[in-house]
Amino acid sequence: MSEKTYFLDLPTLIGYTRGKAAVLRTTITLARNQPACQGIIFLFQANISQSYILNPSGALLFEKDEAYTRLSQSKEWLVRIDVEPAIRQEWLAWLQLHHLAPAAPALAAPAVMIPRPKGALNAPLPRQFSAQQALFLRTVFALVNGQRTVEQIKERLPQSSPQAIDDALNILYKLGLIE
Repeated sequence: MSEKTYFLDLPTLIGYTRGKAAVLRTTITLARNQPACQGIIFLFQANISQSYILNPSGALLFEKDEAYTRLSQSKEWLVRIDVEPAIRQEWLAWLQLHHLAPAAPALAAPAVMIPRPKGALNAPLPRQFSAQQALFLRTVFALVNGQRTVEQIKERLPQSSPQAIDDALNILYKLGLIE
């Protein structure tokens, strides 16, 4: 399959690729006057399986949540959507090329996603959200208890679209409020 460039924020892009396996690549500058680094995210069944940032010489700088947080700044992504076995094969080859060991959870993508809160949502949400958006984020967050699956959360909010709930969960994850 061919690669296509998308000019989207990361949560929106992940929402777009939901249910598909994909490789997302971007270039990101981590500090002023520093050379650009390469970021890569491998998605399996639309779950973020692994995120990495490499320096210009190819050495690993960040991975997993720390890489994801930094990569979420990027608004330009080169995306290749393919069948899951092809993306898994590419991921394993990429790991071997960079002398990294595969993480066990990424090899067996969970069939059921169960988000967990990282703490209480006491502080006000960033001002970028309208009052209505903030209320919806708080409503979705209140349903995240570490036991309900994403599907169960969607069942409890039948008036909301599944995509809106997915987007809210992605935002809460990006804000570091859930894992």
